[in-house]
Amino acid sequence: MSSLIAMVLKWTGLSQGMMELIAIGVVALGSGGTVLYWHHQVYASCLAAQQAADAKSSAKVQAAADAQTAQLQKRATTAESNYAKTKAAIDALALNPVQPVRLCIGPNPIRSGLPQAGSANAGNAPAGASSAGLQQLPEGNSGGGPGAAGPDIGPMLAALAASADQVGATLTEFQSR
Repeated sequence: MSSLIAMVLKWTGLSQGMMELIAIGVVALGSGGTVLYWHHQVYASCLAAQQAADAKSSAKVQAAADAQTAQLQKRATTAESNYAKTKAAIDALALNPVQPVRLCIGPNPIRSGLPQAGSANAGNAPAGASSAGLQQLPEGNSGGGPGAAGPDIGPMLAALAASADQVGATLTEFQSR
């Protein structure tokens, strides 16, 4: 074999040992290049397979996220629709005039909500006690007499009801989401 190497590299004028080293280097570089090319091909094919698997997995996750988003959007749309209906009903109620709501004024108005000192408190009576401690109600109109109607609290009650309806409609919408 050395004659074959010498025959191929004789034009260089190098010694036989040097020509053999060059031949070994060429074979080593060829083998190394082949291994490097093979490694690159394996790496590229594995990378392509991983990217395909990632794309498939990502498509599944994206489909699940899209389905959940659609469901949440449907719930939000339903909640907004229900809120709009409730709000329209509340606004329709506001168009009806509120009838007067009068407080009753007793014939002997008490300025304090506390019982008078020394008066019996029926709530402290033992079970089975007689009804002697109960306050008797007068017959007929217990107001302060003719023309003594109490203040009209209708507008305040209407405002309170409207505020409560608004809060209720808003909370119902949030709970539906």
